[in-house]
Amino acid sequence: QFGRPTGDLVIGEIATRLRCVLRADDVIAKYGGAIFTLLLSESNPGAARTVGTKLCRTLGELPFLDGAITLSFSVGAATLEPAPDEKPEPEILLRRADRALGAARHGGGRQLEEWTPELEGREGQTADPLSDIFTGNMAKDYRNMTLLSEAMSAVAAARDVEELITQLAKRLLELLKGEHIAVCTSAESGDTEVMHALRRERRGDTETELVEQETLGRDAMALVSEAMRSESVVDAGVVEGTMAGGAQVHSYAVPLIARGRTLGCLYLDGRADRLAVDAADIGFLQALGSQLAIAFDRAQLAEQQFAWQEAESQRLRVQLDELREAVQQTKLVYRSEKMKSLLETARRVAPTDATVLVTGASGTGKELVARAVHRLSDRRDKPCVIVDCASVPSTLIESELFGHERGAYTGAEQRKIGRLVEADGGTLILDEIGELPLEVQAKFLRFVQEKEVIPVGGSRVRKVDARVVAATNRDLAREAEEGRFRADLYYRLNVVHLKVPPLSERPDDVLYLARHFLQKFSVQYQKGILRRLSAGSERALVEHTWPGNVRELQNRILQAVILSEGLEITLDVLGLDMPFGDGSGAEARETSPAERQSAATNPTFDRTSVVPVEDLATWDSLRDALSEAIELALESGNDTPPPLGTWLAHGLVLEANRESREVMRQAAGRIGMPEATFRRRLKKARASSNSGESPPPHWERIRALLASLISAAEDSGEDLGKRARDLLLEGVCEKVPLDVATGSALMGVTEPTFRRWTQELS
Repeated sequence: QFGRPTGDLVIGEIATRLRCVLRADDVIAKYGGAIFTLLLSESNPGAARTVGTKLCRTLGELPFLDGAITLSFSVGAATLEPAPDEKPEPEILLRRADRALGAARHGGGRQLEEWTPELEGREGQTADPLSDIFTGNMAKDYRNMTLLSEAMSAVAAARDVEELITQLAKRLLELLKGEHIAVCTSAESGDTEVMHALRRERRGDTETELVEQETLGRDAMALVSEAMRSESVVDAGVVEGTMAGGAQVHSYAVPLIARGRTLGCLYLDGRADRLAVDAADIGFLQALGSQLAIAFDRAQLAEQQFAWQEAESQRLRVQLDELREAVQQTKLVYRSEKMKSLLETARRVAPTDATVLVTGASGTGKELVARAVHRLSDRRDKPCVIVDCASVPSTLIESELFGHERGAYTGAEQRKIGRLVEADGGTLILDEIGELPLEVQAKFLRFVQEKEVIPVGGSRVRKVDARVVAATNRDLAREAEEGRFRADLYYRLNVVHLKVPPLSERPDDVLYLARHFLQKFSVQYQKGILRRLSAGSERALVEHTWPGNVRELQNRILQAVILSEGLEITLDVLGLDMPFGDGSGAEARETSPAERQSAATNPTFDRTSVVPVEDLATWDSLRDALSEAIELALESGNDTPPPLGTWLAHGLVLEANRESREVMRQAAGRIGMPEATFRRRLKKARASSNSGESPPPHWERIRALLASLISAAEDSGEDLGKRARDLLLEGVCEKVPLDVATGSALMGVTEPTFRRWTQELS
């Protein structure tokens, strides 16, 4: 946690305190990473118990690193009293103490455990996991560690589990001098099948060759089944005369267990006089089996993940094709949550035949939403007929919709089928349906109810299957109450209501739409040198109320593109008024660097409401906003301050992901973060957001600043997350310079992490 040099200091402090407790002739040795061995000469079990209990209690009460941390200790005690004619065997004493220490740790720690013979029968009760692998034979121990290292490296690098098994099986058979080796797996039917098997075939007195085989003998398969059933290594012992020439054979079966599941088995046998495996190698075989089990488990997970990804990819591909086609047809551009929710509702209702009513102010894109409903429906390959009721004279609207027979009225020289019939099998979009005359509404109501069309001047009824999507900027409910629209038709149309919000309620869409229109019109009018909007222009666009909605924004950008000659769209060509906060309506202008610096140094905003960004988003303005947030947190009076650091970190990745339209590689590059780290942090941020742990309203200003900074960032590799964190950390250290508990709570981290950050910052 603190790094190796600091860890070594702690180890040294522990050793010093142990030395103070022991006698001069007692021995202290470092047994493992954080495990010590104390050899107490001429001591009995009672003395060992007393020393162990004292160590467990006193060491756990004393702080380390000048009070920075406290540690808990477990103690295992064992004694050995050989008979007068016996030779002392220290390894037995060490193994017993190790078993006792393992029992103390498995029992919850912070306690003393004494060795008893019953501990020898328990699996996994060693404090040092290598104690069952090292045999004391240096050559064998080197071989075991080499094989385990090779197995771990192969498992880590392997992409094909069958190739991995082939390589390891050959290596094991050669080094262990076996005659047969096999890896078996559990089939879906529940039977055990041989995945890969090798046997040693002799070509003379000394020359041998490894040959693949497809099956194992009956006895071998029985041994494999027993190991998989018992979930432990099975040593079949030595069997007389089962090999060529009557040689004795020794065989083992090792279950492959991962995440509590038995995935297969490793089988090995060989001549008893040659096989380089014995009972002391059981721990080694278990460790080797664990590595093979990891490979099997990873292969199964990869297969399951691949199947899931294929299904998910197919599903997303279909949806993406639908959305791409719909967007290409309708030119819908958005990023706000309101529009995402609206389009999600449209996607859900599109496959049905329900009538849809799209409402909203002029210029919000009602027709585009109506087109999206058609393009996302099962009727997308059928006609999509659009009728603008406001542009057709009231005397001709009935003929336009229902058609007419020849001679139905003066000037009707030819028969016309009407727009409803043209939409047969597809979708009829009625734009501005509020302009439909009352006398035509009754006839249209019959069509909506019965799907029947009678042309003007005709008597023949024709069935027409056309889905109706109506759009209007009027309040049809009020129109119906005042008698200007048929209430029964309104209810028939209003089965599903999609209300398109005005642009003033979608601030996240303003700059996104502006940049889209800038790119589109720059290409259309050969303005290739135009690359961006100036900071003042962006600020003006965000603060404008947009009474004309998206249509007004589009026309403003079109005008600016035509009039601009430089690299960017400046404020003077947009033609927007930018009233100051006092409502004076002063003429909009670019602010000078001195004015921006003054605004950053002396921020003013309401502490209880969401405040728009009043100045060009700079790191200075973010520093001041964070300082204000710290003051609000400290003034709240809560026992535990809010985790501002967590909100800041989560907000950064969420805004980067939103700014990059969820292209994670691009988002990670924008804020200078590795993609894997970005994915992990984004997952945490989304989980926190979904759990309802959202910041207070005043945090919206910081979110807006982050969005602006990320939008202006280039893929330069600078770690924006650390830079933003350091700004917050500076403010915290300034407000609570000596209160580590409050500071760590504000940063949303542990106290040791907070100390380390402050040391790095200083």
